[in-house]
Amino acid sequence: MIIGIDGNEANVVQRVGVSWYVFHVLHQLARQANQNRKVRIFLREPPQEDLPKASMYVEYCVVPGIRLWSQLFLPINLYLFHRDVSVFIAPAHYAPRRAPCPTIVIIHDVSYRYYPHDFRKKDVYQLNAWTGYSVKNARKIAAVSQKTKEDVIAQYHVNPDDVRVIHNGFEAPSVAVPHEKDNTIIYIGTLQPRKNVETLLEAYALFKRTHQDYHLVIVGKKGWLYEHIDMAIERYHLRDAVTFTGYIDEREKYQLLGRARALVMPAYYEGFGLPLLEAMWAGTPIIAAHTGSLSEVGGDACLYVDPIDAYRMAQAIATLVDDSLLQKKYREAGKKRVKQFTWKYTADQLITLCEEVAQAD
Repeated sequence: MIIGIDGNEANVVQRVGVSWYVFHVLHQLARQANQNRKVRIFLREPPQEDLPKASMYVEYCVVPGIRLWSQLFLPINLYLFHRDVSVFIAPAHYAPRRAPCPTIVIIHDVSYRYYPHDFRKKDVYQLNAWTGYSVKNARKIAAVSQKTKEDVIAQYHVNPDDVRVIHNGFEAPSVAVPHEKDNTIIYIGTLQPRKNVETLLEAYALFKRTHQDYHLVIVGKKGWLYEHIDMAIERYHLRDAVTFTGYIDEREKYQLLGRARALVMPAYYEGFGLPLLEAMWAGTPIIAAHTGSLSEVGGDACLYVDPIDAYRMAQAIATLVDDSLLQKKYREAGKKRVKQFTWKYTADQLITLCEEVAQAD
């Protein structure tokens, strides 16, 4: 069997979210490649140095092209030169159009279906058109959470038996994490409307009335419609009380995460929520919205809040940082919870799905 996979999301310098998902899946597939199960990774550009090394069983295929790569350049290349691929994994929604082999598409979330006003019009159009085609023509669909599976079925009316839940994994980073806490609250994620950073800022402003010595650190790249966050900073007079780091590397992220009193994940929609697992491993208690997949991933290791109620969110932050026993409870629960998620298990499930599809073809 030859597994083809689109590796472009991982072939970047600054990885976030889905990029890390594809990065870890590629490494796990490469580790498990053998004479009977080879891996062929398709890219627009030559691979970054930290991607899996090419070998007898791992091959890179660089297919030049910019616009419409997955819809035009990749399928043409598959037809002309790679008809021996047994099954093709599209790890980020977009499968090659009219591929000569069966496809498995991985869906991370369908927030654009529920909150289209939170996206740029051109992005909503592409997500709807390309994801819709990919889902309806895929042999199987992998959803990163049960919530995402339910949303895919509801939005695209696909057969539930064709959608497999395969959770994201986690790999402990090779970085030191500080044990001493300071008076910081941290948020990690791309800055875009569905992440609900505006409500977090309102809650933090309320929290600051009784906790003047705390500071909020917001980690993540600016996404679309970022301007509303900047307006909220001015509205709540938080210019000197909030630090925006922008994109930072893993070492610096875990330094900040390890020192924080709490991670707050206020998003009103998440397909999975990788920062939850990062905080659990770092020993940082979590406050999370009880929406999307966050409670599915967080289990009993998070303090949950209503994402639209800034007052309750502020109360939750104050309750957690003021109660050392409560912090210990969630810290210990997180250490246990994070062990349930591994990238090896994620890859094992994907390989099983590939084998099922290849055998049925």
